Amino acid sequence: MNFSGEPVNEFLLKAMGDALAHRGPDGDGFFIRQHVGLAHRRLSIIDLKTGQQPMYDDDGKSCIVYNGETYNFGEVREELIKLGWNFRTQSDTEVILKAYLQWGASCLDRFRGMFALAIWDERTKSLFLARDRVGIKPIYYYADQNKFLFGSEIKAILQDKSIDRTIDYSAMREYLQYGYVPSPSSIYNRIKKLPPAHWLHITFDGDKHNMKNKCYWDIQFGQYTDGAHNDTVWIDKIESVVSDSVRMHMISDVPVGSFLSGGIDSTIVSHFMAKHVGAINTFTISMNESKFDESAYARQVSAIIQSRHVEKSVQATDLNTILSNLVYAYDEPFADSSAVPTYQIAKIIRSHVTVALSGDGGDEVFGGYKRYEQLLEWSQSNSWLNKDWLSKIATFWPQSILGKNYLRFHSQSDMTRYYGMINIFHSAQIADMMKFPVEHRERLFDSYMNSSDALLNKMQNIDMHTYLPENGLTKVDRASMAHSIEVRVPLLDHKVIELAAQMPVSMRMRKSEKKYVLKKILEPQFPKELIYRNKRGFSLPMRDWFKSNPDLTRMIHREIMDCELIKEHMNLHFIETMITTHLNSSKNHASRIWSLWFLARWYDTYYKKM
Repeated sequence: MNFSGEPVNEFLLKAMGDALAHRGPDGDGFFIRQHVGLAHRRLSIIDLKTGQQPMYDDDGKSCIVYNGETYNFGEVREELIKLGWNFRTQSDTEVILKAYLQWGASCLDRFRGMFALAIWDERTKSLFLARDRVGIKPIYYYADQNKFLFGSEIKAILQDKSIDRTIDYSAMREYLQYGYVPSPSSIYNRIKKLPPAHWLHITFDGDKHNMKNKCYWDIQFGQYTDGAHNDTVWIDKIESVVSDSVRMHMISDVPVGSFLSGGIDSTIVSHFMAKHVGAINTFTISMNESKFDESAYARQVSAIIQSRHVEKSVQATDLNTILSNLVYAYDEPFADSSAVPTYQIAKIIRSHVTVALSGDGGDEVFGGYKRYEQLLEWSQSNSWLNKDWLSKIATFWPQSILGKNYLRFHSQSDMTRYYGMINIFHSAQIADMMKFPVEHRERLFDSYMNSSDALLNKMQNIDMHTYLPENGLTKVDRASMAHSIEVRVPLLDHKVIELAAQMPVSMRMRKSEKKYVLKKILEPQFPKELIYRNKRGFSLPMRDWFKSNPDLTRMIHREIMDCELIKEHMNLHFIETMITTHLNSSKNHASRIWSLWFLARWYDTYYKKM
């Protein structure tokens, strides 16, 4: 979109669309109206014959491009028909467009699904962008005084070689701390993310334009807790809403499969899928290292639900090649190493199905992370400590006398400790590692530090607003769409989230039993030793791989230490000491080394060449 009124560059628009061909290999389409242009790449899933985009309204005055699925589009369509609207297709795209023309931005309140959409309305000379409630589907945008560019991935925007590509060094600091760049920032100064559950409206008035954005939905665990029901009622209510969500998420005109790790979340999704349609396709990752390998549990679940099961292994020798693929897929530094197995399993899935359901979001919604349990246990066992007094004593305690670090550690508030648990590099380490001071921007989770709510609610609220959309959902979207796979997440349907948020804490965590309500739902169908085993998570044995593969370690060391970005902005002695300590002691710096390796590879092979 050119604010000056200058005609759209058709070659640039096509290049932006082509950059996203992996997200939609089944066709492309373009809309150009003087200074406004929209491009779409289609992955055909619903209404294969008439669902092409961009799609226009009946008189051609409005146009939509849209990525995602709206699972209740049939209900919204019927409501619109009663209001006098006619439909030419069977697609959810047409429903969204006409819902917007009927209700404006409030149409978003009616949708159940995942979406990133853009609507140009010729009548009002306005562009409307919107993202789904929890951030399953992405939108990035660039704006300066002359133009506005947007896309599902940064690489589409970077097709315009004239834009400001300056690195945001505060965003780089945040990446080192959290492993991702939090919204609304990106690693680029002028490229922003539209946060989850937000819309952005751009209107024109002569040669002037106005941009307005707004949050249209939010969730707070514990805010509306309903303690009136007993366990049985809650189990029945959650079972009903999860089953219904899985059923809705299976709407498709192409084959559908399931990620299956053998954990609670993927098991309950796969269980309801099989219950609704019979035999399904399931997919999992295996590893040679037994303490990280959960493929046996996945096979056990597969046998019970009688699925057609496929396994794919991941090994240390895969890392170098996969990292290059991940750098291109993610467009900016991203430090979650579980992107490796996610990328690999998506590659296998593509040869069998186009749509796959996953259990992502179950930990955040139903309280499943090990760190939740750990912090709750620590908080309860240390509740007798007077943290204010310990903090004051630690301030005056001489560094030369043993005990200062102990006092500091035990004087921390619960939320300060949680803040540390979700960091890769801690603030003090970043200060030692960076050559120059970098602004530390306040983020959303800072507002929860002093909240009076229950500790589990606070941790879940933080993760729902930060870690889930910025890490978990970003990981799955890029890794799957790199292989033209649409991944759907039924545990993140907003009806499921809103009901789970009302449950008492004890239905999410009963003593030390995480995801209590989901386990009770599965009990009648699955062995207790499968349901109540310790969670391992979808992680890689990076610590062991780095130590046991000297050629790999030497390559990583060389790339990090030779990277111009790292040499210019970071203390190489600090990094050298950290790598040496990891290799020669019991200290585990694997996640930090991986984050620096990803940063170096991104800068050398992506940033410098894009």
